[in-house]
Amino acid sequence: MVRAAGGLVTDEAKAVFAQALGLDPGDPKGRFFVGLAKEQGGDKLAALDDWIALLNDTDSNEGWVNDLVQRVNELGQETGIDVSARVHRRKPAGDGLLAVLQQRETAPPVAAPRSGGPSAEDVRNAAGMTPSDRAAMVQAMVDRLASRLAQSPRDADGWIKLMRSRKVLGDTEAAEQTFRLALDVFKDAPREQEQISAAARELELIK
Repeated sequence: MVRAAGGLVTDEAKAVFAQALGLDPGDPKGRFFVGLAKEQGGDKLAALDDWIALLNDTDSNEGWVNDLVQRVNELGQETGIDVSARVHRRKPAGDGLLAVLQQRETAPPVAAPRSGGPSAEDVRNAAGMTPSDRAAMVQAMVDRLASRLAQSPRDADGWIKLMRSRKVLGDTEAAEQTFRLALDVFKDAPREQEQISAAARELELIK
């Protein structure tokens, strides 16, 4: 969608990225393009903050990271901000960021942003989707996560993600039910229960 718009992050594209971040706040592609939208909109300081935070959360040595480092340095010079003291990249571990994403999800990982923007396949898939198709795709991802938790329920982070996903989809009742199920799964683990409850309070499922 961005490439089809000549590199511009349109309002429609921003809505899709926002939905992705609602499901997974750490999604690198969503974070990159939300920052790009801010830069294109003139809020360069906010874009710089977003991109520095993304770099600091990333342990990958892939090409897109080097491109982002260059963008951050250039934007720092343009805004007169010394970014050297703010960028603290973690040492790469294993196969990098994609390996981490693969461990977190049974579904194929979302590709990280590349210097040239989305791949041709990304563009074809997004351009060919109607809003209802995108909604169906998101729902399928949520259903897949729920199925995985049914098979392997001792995953506090997974239950939190499922709660958040259902709340983002507007199904508050299902999100509340997910919360109750998660507490029951971890009835013998107070630490995990508190972690899940804290997330539920953040999502305004409980007070």
